[in-house]
Amino acid sequence: MREISPAENATCEEYLALMPDTLRHAITLIRKEKNEHIRPAPSACLIDKSNILKPEIRRHIVDQAAILVDENLCGRSEMCQQYAVLVSRALNFVSSAESMG
Repeated sequence: MREISPAENATCEEYLALMPDTLRHAITLIRKEKNEHIRPAPSACLIDKSNILKPEIRRHIVDQAAILVDENLCGRSEMCQQYAVLVSRALNFVSSAESMG
């Protein structure tokens, strides 16, 4: 999986080396989950009462957006705003496309 450093002037490894031990440990666990493909999918605990699109499509969009923002070295936690924007735009795009035909 691709990893993106949160710092423009440091690689992922350089950025990680500068972190306190507690954060480094948390990121190491996140990296392990990513490498072993065992990261929990957000759709597993999704509270979904929408009637826009089919539920399986909404769950798929939520999980695909999570995969994109999870490319950040620190995982999804630093990317919550970007995640929300991606999910919103994807849902609107797919909903618009579906209503058009």
